[in-house]
Amino acid sequence: MKQVERKLVTEVIMEQIVDYIRQNNLKPGDKLPNEQDFLNSFGVSRPTLREALRSLKVTGLIDLQPGSGIYVGHPKMLSLLAHGPVPSLLTTTGEIREFIEARRVLEPEVAALAAEKATDSELEELTASITQMEKTIAEKAYEKAHYIDFHQKLYQAAHNQVLFEMTEPIVMLLSTLIPYIIKDREKRYAEEEFKEKFLLHKDLCQAVCTRDPEKARQAALDHVNSTFEGWYRAVELMEEEYQNKDMNAPAREETLLKARELKKALQY
Repeated sequence: MKQVERKLVTEVIMEQIVDYIRQNNLKPGDKLPNEQDFLNSFGVSRPTLREALRSLKVTGLIDLQPGSGIYVGHPKMLSLLAHGPVPSLLTTTGEIREFIEARRVLEPEVAALAAEKATDSELEELTASITQMEKTIAEKAYEKAHYIDFHQKLYQAAHNQVLFEMTEPIVMLLSTLIPYIIKDREKRYAEEEFKEKFLLHKDLCQAVCTRDPEKARQAALDHVNSTFEGWYRAVELMEEEYQNKDMNAPAREETLLKARELKKALQY
């Protein structure tokens, strides 16, 4: 239990440091408060603070320079998505386009591998995810958990640890965007879109479950290519929220700029 509590505290500290960078509109190379200042501000132990700092260093968001201090770094997109608390701190349009290209390459091949290598029990779990997804659509009780669960089970069923770790950033970005995708469709009363996207998931599941790698590959590509308009609308909603968010003007503009860059990338 103590480990869980410590992890939660570490994540809160990471988020507060991210907020500090945003609110003060800091750029790469700008100096952050020293360890003692952070300790006084957060009221946590030095080991806990250092754990949070190390995690942020992995993302590239901060640079720890012994004897000099803590500086804002140059975050790397995949590392920040996989390890960082706030994916929206990313990114350039070029980086997001690279992410989209990577997903187009990765997901079809993962699906093909899953069709070849999934165990019978894993296929049953994939089918169960689809059944749950269909139930929520019928009940109009849309939840992101079923979409995330399906993709995670698909990636696991490929039985390739390297590919599984490479798909972690996809899951992180989906976790961020899916709630906004759901809000957007509900706002537009776009019930047919839920059904259309569900059928793409169902086709992918059926192709994997019939152990047809070529059909699974094509179904995954069809699914990926269908997502970008929904992502674009989701980011528009994120923009709206940040327009009204309680943060200082420079930080708000910086965040909105990132959202606009994401929108440009999704017109790719």
